[in-house]
Amino acid sequence: MDSQQDYKLLKGYENETHTILRFQRKYNTCDQKDHVITNDTMRVIFAYHHDDPQQGNLMQHQKEGSRSLFLVGINQILNVETTPNTQAFEMRVSNISLPIADASFCWRKLFKFTPTSVNDVVIGFQPIWNMELAGAIDHIWLYHCDVIGSTATWDERQGERGYQCFAPETPPEYSNCSRIIASAVTGSMGTKVPQKSGYSFGQKSGESVYLLLEIVYTNWKRQATNEIHDSSGLAMIYTSETVPYQASTMTVGHTLGMSQIIPLDQMAFATMGYCDGEYTKKALPTDGVYVYEIFIRSKIYGKKIVLRHLRNGTEMPPVAKDELYDPKAQVYRVFMDPVHVMPGDNFILECTYDTKQAQTTILGGTGQDNEACLAYLNYFPRTDLLECTSSPPLTKLFQWLGTKQAVDVEITTYQDLADNESNSKFVEYLKYYNWVSRATEFQNIMREEYTAYTVFRDQANATISEPRQPPKVNSPFYVHDQCSGIIPGTGTIIESNNTMDHQDIPWPPEQSGQPVQHEEHGNMEPSIPVTNPDDHNTMMGDHPGHDHNMAMPEHHDFTSDNNTIVEASTMPSNNGTGSGMPKLQSSSAVLAATMILSLTLLKL
Repeated sequence: MDSQQDYKLLKGYENETHTILRFQRKYNTCDQKDHVITNDTMRVIFAYHHDDPQQGNLMQHQKEGSRSLFLVGINQILNVETTPNTQAFEMRVSNISLPIADASFCWRKLFKFTPTSVNDVVIGFQPIWNMELAGAIDHIWLYHCDVIGSTATWDERQGERGYQCFAPETPPEYSNCSRIIASAVTGSMGTKVPQKSGYSFGQKSGESVYLLLEIVYTNWKRQATNEIHDSSGLAMIYTSETVPYQASTMTVGHTLGMSQIIPLDQMAFATMGYCDGEYTKKALPTDGVYVYEIFIRSKIYGKKIVLRHLRNGTEMPPVAKDELYDPKAQVYRVFMDPVHVMPGDNFILECTYDTKQAQTTILGGTGQDNEACLAYLNYFPRTDLLECTSSPPLTKLFQWLGTKQAVDVEITTYQDLADNESNSKFVEYLKYYNWVSRATEFQNIMREEYTAYTVFRDQANATISEPRQPPKVNSPFYVHDQCSGIIPGTGTIIESNNTMDHQDIPWPPEQSGQPVQHEEHGNMEPSIPVTNPDDHNTMMGDHPGHDHNMAMPEHHDFTSDNNTIVEASTMPSNNGTGSGMPKLQSSSAVLAATMILSLTLLKL
């Protein structure tokens, strides 16, 4: 039993359908036996018994489970003002049949979106749920496809019913749809683009956009004993009204492909992906751009992801950091204050993998058994830079692995990897490569140099640089111990109000939190407001059969300590819930910040 009790029960009650427990605790209790609540993915466990305790004696629980949730942040709530120029483009799967036997099922369908004008921009996305499958949809993702060559085959594919993910008959065009631009999980209410801006595909007059919808289902057989069908999807809300800022997506990280090699039987193997400052300097406007949400992605074995941000050798606060990453809980994370990125800034995406359960060497790629180390940054104003990634220099990579001697294939370029014979020999060689005593050396060697890989809009081929060294970090970013006030590794005690956080990066372009006068645009205010606590309910630990539309008896509360208002809320989800990263006023506010949660259980 923990001698220091930091949870405070605020209320407990029940109605005909639910038992509700409401409690609070500080984010950081400075109790070594408590887990610090951050905007990492939190693992929440629950257990309960169907019957009430008799004479105060607790009984062994009958039901238990766990969820990966985002406890800190703002909910993504779509509240788009419709006008005569606002339209919705619905993308749904076509009444697909879910097999009873499978524990997981994935379906993809291609859509063709033809804007009414070059000015059309997307201002939000809203999920379309089949409530009979409440809790059974793991996620919905929307990919933007890069069309190469003629659109004739794309037009044929978009009229098809769709395909099961990774099935042998999947059209090759689907592999060109890799940039995730929207996401939703069960319980998500939608997302919107910041005020005064709209997401632009950069289309030309009369040009169509191709989008790939992916829906993954899990555990649906718990809701039905017979075959069931689904037509869920996403609605894309767009407008032809002119907006001051057009938004877009930039991909950073490790180039997706077989140049990413992850040894098996490793507890913590790190892959690095670089976005070179040379290309942000070339592509970004003088005043920079503002990242308002991010999607960090690993596929199977990822356990930690950090996107580091460097400016002139000084490390800024990380754009995103999740040390408890769950590959099964992936969703766009919204920033309370967009992150300011200037020309010449560097990004380093570090993905750490646990491959103790892997049977063979893991390669990067688009297949279901492949890995990834990517971050999708939604930002404004739009630039022509679509992808800013890196991979180890191929010549150095394959020389170290000894592929020439082992498989008699000279691999020095990406084109060599695309050759079917070289590809199959290389994969077979690596499948059972002996990594004993070599994995750490391989990890270090691959960090010495990198090859920059960049894609610009309307550019036929990617730009691949000569090998170069990673950027130097002259002034690392430290997060001091909030309980002791000591910077790790330095022994230096600092004042809490000196801690740098995202609020030190001004809202575009002058001062955070204040309306900004633009000669040509008028006022612009911070785009994503703190969620109104009366907008929704907070629910944790709901039974898989819980009716998400069921009216709750009471709205949840929020609290204010030391003039700091922090609201934490989670919607019921099969594997996790989308939320954002809040702006905490200072490290002292972090200590004082208190979150209130409601544990809601469905009576059976």
